[in-house]
Amino acid sequence: MTALAGPMRAFAAMTPQTESYPELSYVNPELRAAALPAIKWAQSSPPMSENYLAIRKQIDANQPKLLPGIPVKAHRVPVAEGIPDVTVYVINAGAGSRPAILHIHGGGMILGRAIDDVPAKQALAKALDCVIVTVDYALSPEVT
Repeated sequence: MTALAGPMRAFAAMTPQTESYPELSYVNPELRAAALPAIKWAQSSPPMSENYLAIRKQIDANQPKLLPGIPVKAHRVPVAEGIPDVTVYVINAGAGSRPAILHIHGGGMILGRAIDDVPAKQALAKALDCVIVTVDYALSPEVT
């Protein structure tokens, strides 16, 4: 990361929190109060490598079931050699033209999978009479 320049650098230096938490110097001063708890939590947590597999097992164990009657089709899309395929789930597709929603699951690129959100997206697609496409992607610890 590069250091802040000009007036922002001076303003950041005046904020007492940046003395104890230098990471905050990169955060907009108006957002520092909100960012501080996240930084403290991250510093007190074990490295992701130590608990990543346990977290993934817990997610897998609590996998919700797909809803009956609302179709879901998985498509594997090759990306490039050495890079895992991308999985795209198409929910509630059918004949005719309807609105669509593109959904990209959360998880900060380290947790979560598109399939984890499919049952909720099935219910949403039915309620809105639309198609939802949700994209899975390679998670950081799995490819680095």
